[in-house]
Amino acid sequence: MKNILQKFTINPSVKVKAKGEDGLAEDVWELCDIINFIPQKIVHVGAAGCHTEPTFLNAIKNSYVILFEPKIEFYNELIEAFSDKKNVSIFNIGIYNKIGKFKFYNKWATTCLEECIKIPDLLSEKDSFDENDTFFANCALFSGFDDGRIDFLAIDTNGAEWYCLEKVISRPAIICIETHYTYRNYRNPFINQIYRWMYDNHYVKYAINESDTVFLRTK
Repeated sequence: MKNILQKFTINPSVKVKAKGEDGLAEDVWELCDIINFIPQKIVHVGAAGCHTEPTFLNAIKNSYVILFEPKIEFYNELIEAFSDKKNVSIFNIGIYNKIGKFKFYNKWATTCLEECIKIPDLLSEKDSFDENDTFFANCALFSGFDDGRIDFLAIDTNGAEWYCLEKVISRPAIICIETHYTYRNYRNPFINQIYRWMYDNHYVKYAINESDTVFLRTK
């Protein structure tokens, strides 16, 4: 995720077999290391910029990886970065609850579906979108790419995370999802649905940073 390098605070009430820890983790991959978890199949939805993160590059060496990125410029950067990696598949599509071509907005590090631009505090006032920030991209259902064997899932789609999560077939050991953004008082518009899905599928809140929550499956 674009904010994946911010430190995570670990929930002390979650009891897992873990290495020694100080209550903080540098990123989500250190969280995996703390609980001795090595993912075999990683899926990253909204993957722009992940190729610049050294810990991500190290984590995927022995995993099969699927990346989704709707903006063609960011997609091309991923293609170039992973051109020699046979274990990485990259798709130039957005994940939505509908199939077809849809309007997106992009400014700086924020890319979102058209329906999400009215979410309060998604952007600061000076960064508000206009028509010069638009592009169209094909979208698909997440279920069409889920073979039931994903064990690590990251979703960063600026308000549309629920549209991915509700179509998930696998039950990954770890799910990292953008739920908030502290500095803008942003709260995911589908936070109640996300928490309900996590509860119904036996996940607990394992760690949190300025924008993301990491959920750990308990059974």
